[in-house]
Amino acid sequence: MRYYKRAAFGREVALLGGLLVIGLAQVNAANLISNPGFEADPIPAGLPGAMFGAGNSLTSWDVAAGQNISLYNAGSGVPAINSQSLMFTAVGAQGVSQNVTAGLYPAGTQYTLSWSAGNFAEGIDYNYKVQVTGDVPAGTEWTFLGEMGGTGTILPDFKSVNFTSTGNSSIKVNFIRLTGAGNFVVIDDVSLVPEPQTYALFAGLGLIAFAGYRRFRS
Repeated sequence: MRYYKRAAFGREVALLGGLLVIGLAQVNAANLISNPGFEADPIPAGLPGAMFGAGNSLTSWDVAAGQNISLYNAGSGVPAINSQSLMFTAVGAQGVSQNVTAGLYPAGTQYTLSWSAGNFAEGIDYNYKVQVTGDVPAGTEWTFLGEMGGTGTILPDFKSVNFTSTGNSSIKVNFIRLTGAGNFVVIDDVSLVPEPQTYALFAGLGLIAFAGYRRFRS
């Protein structure tokens, strides 16, 4: 009898594990950043861009006190990474940030944060910092110095970093412009995505626990 119970338990775990793998293969992790391309706020017709200061409405993003940012439309002849991009016009002041509270996975999940960056000024290097706070280890930040600006147009530079969460309440992503003459940092295509292998692990452990519970009940 014990042999048959063990065999049945093994079959249940294998079956549930197979269903998990199939399900995860069919699901792409969603971007947890809202308004990732800064296109939710339309620029008035006929204008190359629009200025947003602290306290003004910028969909899903917070503009820090002392910071001004601009949205630029590539179709107006002003350099932009995609159809519309965000540009910093003040140094420091914590820049712009977004606090993500929905869709987060359990502590220990690895996330990939990615974005495109460039410089509005032609041929001038640009400097900025990306900082992540909330349910992450202290000091989760990256500084980018001497990034090369384009000539005549923005040459976007795709960046990607990884970090591991310590909880699932909130993760705050913050872009900060640093000092430098002509340092007009342009940001676009921000993405925050949980890595499949980590939430697959949590789901797999849950399925094994469920199968064990059924075995105990029987």
